[in-house]
Amino acid sequence: AAVTPRLVGAQFKDPTAIMVDDKAVKWKSPDPTSIEGHHTRTNASIQVAPPTIYPTKSVIPILLDERKEKPAESSIKDGAPASNASSITTEPTAPKSKTLLINEWSRAFPVWNRSATSYSWCRAQEEGKVSGMLFVKVNKCASSTGMGVSLRIADTLSQRVLLGSNNNTSPSAAPCFTRYNHGFASTGDRNYQNRMRERSVLWSILRHPAPRILSAYFFYKASRKNQNATEEAILKFAQDPEFQTHYVNYLRLKNFKTREEEIAHLIKDYDFIAVSERMGESIVVLSLLLKVPLADMIVLSSKQAGGYDDGRSRKGCVKLKKKWSTPAIDKYLYGDFLADNPDYLLYQTVNASLDKTIEALGAKRVAAGVERYKALSQKNDAACRSHSIFPCPIPPGEDVNNHTLHSHQDCYFSDAGCGHKCTDEALRVNANEEWKAFQSSPGQLQS
Repeated sequence: AAVTPRLVGAQFKDPTAIMVDDKAVKWKSPDPTSIEGHHTRTNASIQVAPPTIYPTKSVIPILLDERKEKPAESSIKDGAPASNASSITTEPTAPKSKTLLINEWSRAFPVWNRSATSYSWCRAQEEGKVSGMLFVKVNKCASSTGMGVSLRIADTLSQRVLLGSNNNTSPSAAPCFTRYNHGFASTGDRNYQNRMRERSVLWSILRHPAPRILSAYFFYKASRKNQNATEEAILKFAQDPEFQTHYVNYLRLKNFKTREEEIAHLIKDYDFIAVSERMGESIVVLSLLLKVPLADMIVLSSKQAGGYDDGRSRKGCVKLKKKWSTPAIDKYLYGDFLADNPDYLLYQTVNASLDKTIEALGAKRVAAGVERYKALSQKNDAACRSHSIFPCPIPPGEDVNNHTLHSHQDCYFSDAGCGHKCTDEALRVNANEEWKAFQSSPGQLQS
């Protein structure tokens, strides 16, 4: 198998194997239309945080004061072409000043308490105002999972807050409004720079930039466009300058003179930014920051390795091709690609911020939450996976329109939150217990 180096701030041997591939939009120009989740119990949809649990130990990133090297193995994964590239895969050494900047910019995300009302961001859409649960979907960064989590929070919290905590089974007439569309945070109809901070939650998910490039290529090019994947084609795709600032361009709310200023302000502007390689920790932390039951944030995973996309391309359901790499690809992605890469700097800062937040909340508390997250995900998967109707694949012999109709009824949106009604029932007791605990002892981070 091709070798990938240790990721900074996390402990993974194969980062590409644990990604939850999200739905695609046209790669070079994100869909400008708003996909707004005006959730109702009958037509909204939500999707699962992956049952895979990531490392629970908080690790402040060892940011690059020394070069990390690892010899590549000779065989190539999944039938990839042989390569005579260098057998050493490295991550670049960052100047010490970058390490100091990351430590300076990173912060412990605080418990949301900007209003006298704990859940003032859970509200129906307000005409002409930017409020509610605002999720910025970044391509190939577990964004379907994030969309699903946002929609499930909106669904369940609508019932608890807007209809009263004792009325947990009635359909929500005035749901928490949520946005979960692909696109830049500061453009189109989003304009999150003008959000009402006391009435909104702004969050997103980032992934290590190197494996994201590989995931993007195999999703958009190899799978959806059925292009022949070669080492040369992958390297050409990865060398597009746009991939150096993809995250920064997506998330920034204002323009600054330098990328460093943009990154510093991004961390302050967002209420939380998750790390896809540490999804278990991230979801637990978000639950504690928003005081939302963890059981109300569990969703079924929509993307499986070797599975299908969401069926929203012109070709309908597309079989996803498995990813592979070569030593030459790894050498570039973990070498020159990361050198002076603003997205990588932002990712490192987000990773350090997650570590600081876990430390502030209590590492043991978060670790226990991750184990609970794992148990709840497994319980949901066992109870609901076989009964849920995903858009793809369409069972042999079934009418396409009939399957699509049933899928729309079973999912919040597209392939997100499929089986959410089953999840409600499977985890209802767990969710109600957590809700009572939050109301009796909400707790806050130290300032």
